Amino acid sequence: MNVIAAIFVESTMAAASGLEYAKKEARLRDTAIWSTRVTAFVRLLAIQSGVRQEVQGSELAEKINALELPAEVIDAVVQTDEGREALLDLDVNAHDHPYLSDILDADGSGACGMFEIIDGLRRLRGEPRRSDIVCVDLRARDLQRQLNEVLARVRRIDERP
Repeated sequence: MNVIAAIFVESTMAAASGLEYAKKEARLRDTAIWSTRVTAFVRLLAIQSGVRQEVQGSELAEKINALELPAEVIDAVVQTDEGREALLDLDVNAHDHPYLSDILDADGSGACGMFEIIDGLRRLRGEPRRSDIVCVDLRARDLQRQLNEVLARVRRIDERP
């Protein structure tokens, strides 16, 4: 009897886990959540960076798209309740919030363009997957290969008379 109960509990837990996973996946695919919450976050960034809210339509879009936001602006937005709420609604892990400006700054310039921010937020959504790790590993290997090629060329140049 205990074995049957254990099997029942195990299958119930597996089914519940599967349902939870399906809900998370559906949430990540929900374009309404993405568009409203990323818009809210971008609006907060624009306000923090001083873009006048009286500007409307395509002029506002152009101004926002042209923004190059220093890390301090992103950090300030992340520290607001609205900013944290938008990030949580986007399923960006709360542990990443304090480091968001650094995570999003792909080129290490100390500032982020709007494309970097939006693309970075899209990539940060949800749980890390094995494919994320494999992708990073493959890119690191490629960089290492390229660096070795550059090093070999430099050595050949140094060896020339």
